[in-house]
Amino acid sequence: IKNLMRQRLESSQGFVKEFDQIIKACEYEMVNATIMKKQYQNIFAANEKEKQKCKRSTHRISREESLTREEAQNLIISSAEPAYATDGGC
Repeated sequence: IKNLMRQRLESSQGFVKEFDQIIKACEYEMVNATIMKKQYQNIFAANEKEKQKCKRSTHRISREESLTREEAQNLIISSAEPAYATDGGC
């Protein structure tokens, strides 16, 4: 009888130990899932920020504020002239 009681006690302790390991593994995976969720949120927020940045950079000047063709050409020519002057004729 003592032998049977000892076997049952040992088998139940083994079950408890294995069950504890399962619980620890689940807790570990829950922590990992929480970390991954936070990383995803950070990446998503950074992506949204970049999208907004791109939208701002493609903002067009309204027609009332735009340059005429001649003004644009004059700006291009005037900005290119100093480069030729300082080039030294290499």
